[in-house]
Amino acid sequence: MESGPLIGILVAKRNSRKRSLELYQRYHNLNLKLYAFTPADILWKEQRIIGLSLRKGIWKQSSFPFPHVVYNRSFNKKLITIQRLEKTIGKKKCFNNINFFNKWDLYNLLKQSNLKPYVPDTFFI
Repeated sequence: MESGPLIGILVAKRNSRKRSLELYQRYHNLNLKLYAFTPADILWKEQRIIGLSLRKGIWKQSSFPFPHVVYNRSFNKKLITIQRLEKTIGKKKCFNNINFFNKWDLYNLLKQSNLKPYVPDTFFI
């Protein structure tokens, strides 16, 4: 395996793994290893994760060690998986934890910010 960091991309569904990885393949020339996985792919007792990665142009599902960091693309209100991952790999190593927003709350926050002129008018039903 390469000497660079191992980065896991957490997605909600298995059929999203390849699509998510394709977004990041432009960084393939960096010294890092990417794999995508779902919460169901985590083998907690074995301390392994079944993930999808691209190796020499071929998509492969393999068993990986826990990554150095996790980028959360699962867009889920439940934080239990992220909390368990942080217990295992360390605090501040899971990114994009808050990824589910209440649109009305967000609208009100933006209307009170410097972005107010760019926020379209809306209403609450």
